[in-house]
Amino acid sequence: MSRSHGSQGTVLRWLSSLVAASILAPCAIAQTLPQRINDTGAITCYSGAGSIPVTVIACNSSSWPGQDGASGRDAATQAGTLAKIGDGIAGFDFTKVSNAGNDLPANAAAGTAPGAWGCTRDNVTGLVWLATVATSVSWGGARQAEADARSAAHCGFSDWRVPASSELHGLVDYAAVASSIDATYFPATATGFHWTSEADPSAPAQRARIVNFGGGFINGANATQAADVRLVRGGQWFGAPQDAGDGTVGDPRTGLVWDRCSIGQGTAPTCAGDAEMVTWETALQRVQQRNAQSWNGHNDWRLPNAKELASLLHPSRRMPAIDADLFPNTLGAAYWSSTSQVDFPGNAWTVFFGEGNVFAKDKATRARVRIVRTGTAATGGNAPDALFADSFDISAQAPQPPADALPVIALTTAGGAGIDREVYVDGNLSITSGDPALVYSGSMEIRGRGNSTWSMPKKPYRIKLAAKSGLLGMPSSKHWALLANYADKSLLRNLFAFALGERLAMAWTPRSRMAEVTLNGEYLGVYQLVETIRVDEDRVDITEIDSGDVTAPAITGGYLFELDGRRDCDAAVQFDTSMGIPYCIDTPDEEAIVPQQRAYLLDYMNTFETVLYSSSFADPATGYPAYADASTFIDWYLVNELTSNIDAQGLTSIWSYKDRNGKLNRGPLWDFDISTGNANYADSSEPQGFWIRQGTYYNRFFQDPVFAAATRAKWDASKAAHIDSLPDFIEANALAIQAASGRNFQKWPILRTQVWPNVVVTGSKEGEIAYLRDWLEQRIAWLDANL
Repeated sequence: MSRSHGSQGTVLRWLSSLVAASILAPCAIAQTLPQRINDTGAITCYSGAGSIPVTVIACNSSSWPGQDGASGRDAATQAGTLAKIGDGIAGFDFTKVSNAGNDLPANAAAGTAPGAWGCTRDNVTGLVWLATVATSVSWGGARQAEADARSAAHCGFSDWRVPASSELHGLVDYAAVASSIDATYFPATATGFHWTSEADPSAPAQRARIVNFGGGFINGANATQAADVRLVRGGQWFGAPQDAGDGTVGDPRTGLVWDRCSIGQGTAPTCAGDAEMVTWETALQRVQQRNAQSWNGHNDWRLPNAKELASLLHPSRRMPAIDADLFPNTLGAAYWSSTSQVDFPGNAWTVFFGEGNVFAKDKATRARVRIVRTGTAATGGNAPDALFADSFDISAQAPQPPADALPVIALTTAGGAGIDREVYVDGNLSITSGDPALVYSGSMEIRGRGNSTWSMPKKPYRIKLAAKSGLLGMPSSKHWALLANYADKSLLRNLFAFALGERLAMAWTPRSRMAEVTLNGEYLGVYQLVETIRVDEDRVDITEIDSGDVTAPAITGGYLFELDGRRDCDAAVQFDTSMGIPYCIDTPDEEAIVPQQRAYLLDYMNTFETVLYSSSFADPATGYPAYADASTFIDWYLVNELTSNIDAQGLTSIWSYKDRNGKLNRGPLWDFDISTGNANYADSSEPQGFWIRQGTYYNRFFQDPVFAAATRAKWDASKAAHIDSLPDFIEANALAIQAASGRNFQKWPILRTQVWPNVVVTGSKEGEIAYLRDWLEQRIAWLDANL
């Protein structure tokens, strides 16, 4: 399908004048409301999601009905039925305005002369935009750009201001990527961040909301960083959204009528119950079912497009970022729009009503649904409310460049040898840092590590130093790992999960430090240097067992072993329990273990499982408490349930240990890169619902009221001091690696694409942090209410 600027050859000028008058009039009588929200620009429709190949289909297809391209101004443009005042791509309608305030033809050139093009009027919204952009300013610096524009009186106006997010979002062309705007009317628009006037409610003194024209994302960003600002003026207030009393909300600002309740909830006014979580395909089908029912008296309901859905965002509210009086019982969660992501059509745009972010989400994952229809509304002389409020509270300042604070780890292999996952190769490791105490150089051996992560372009590594050394301030050891965190675009999921383990005072949690890495002179990006899991007095501190320990009490420990569904170990150290649970013994390893020790540990685990699933399983003397230290299972559970760690339900990286004469202990923690809403192939992607509780052993533990109460007590004791501050921990560490992560994503330009198994595409490293914070805050709130 072609996309072009609309022809005016057949447009009736008197009709255009009438539409223009209705848009720009300061006060109007009751009437059928013209659209005062721009369409998205999307004209292409798709079938397929997940494992079903995504293909282009006709927008009137009955198999995937009701997509964005099937209706609205864009569809009317394609059909040749849309009357425009000016010109613009698809359903957009713009007019160039001279510096003297006069309308100009579409081919007018920009300049400083009175008759040259200086502004662009949006004929749909009535807003007038400066054609020029102030570049690379902080959020406070946008205030100065606003003041400068007011004193200059551009295009005959002096009431210029930084736009609200809804206004700036209205310019996004969702059929374009770089940059996602009509370049004929908005030249020199960077593919990146543009400031809005809105503070980010999550941290209003430090963060502000941006619209990212590298696709159309909306999220918060640190207010001291550099972004562009495009100033606006005008617009008319048509009245606030109102409860219509029939289960719907009418919004005079947009002419839209919304169902007050999400699909799956009860009816208004309470909207009781949980909103249904469905795939994008099912969401389209649910709308058709509503129409077949003539829901609330109408059969023209739609899944809203990305801009329509985002129009419900309330700039000063969070968790949820919506008017909860009009839309009761709305979760701070993701809701589907009908708009596909043009550069990755396996995703659809979603609005996250937790922090008010707009991201693209995998269509095969699940989200909530709220339906809309185009209606009529009365305009009035209501005064503007916070829609156009100036929320700046930070004085003008220059953008603060991020500091290069991370140490650099330089890896070299002998003769530049390649690295595989099986065999160590010789080399050298050196560390440079601004802190002389962290500088290091020494011989090493290196090989690859990981399973799915080893197949990714940015490789993880295992390192064995020639001599024990304390790298980057951590305790001395020969054994280290470099985690690539390629699929985790925040780069921080492992870091904050380990931090939580330390806060919960687990016996030992791997310590780690962030660093930039080079290999044989090639820059590889930001890595996480981490202690590997092994028996050691500074790591898993248990008794070391040797081959002669074959009778009690010596044979009782210590053992370090992993629940590993891949059975990725030598047969001598692999066993399946009577329940079919697969384990790999790490210590003693395949070269040191003797059959009696393997048999002892297998027998212990079989006895533990038999007791755990017996009728008297909770008896403190004869039940599972006699075999397992419940406190370690609780701590491990809280970290993995909070992060909804997909592998930890029962697949892999689930570590346990047993000391001599000791009970079974759960831990240490490991492997969180595809946790915390970052796995698109299971329900663990959602911040609501239990995940680990359904898994191995925990499905039985939580049938014991004592275990459940102890888990709740540990949560309550830890929440205020150690859990609620995790979003701030993430923000602080994101700032600490800000410059380095920028270089990382120059090396690996994946921020606007979907990497397995990402749930969302956020378009920027700042968007990744915003999504992680949003998801985690939703998760904390849900667990606090349901644990």
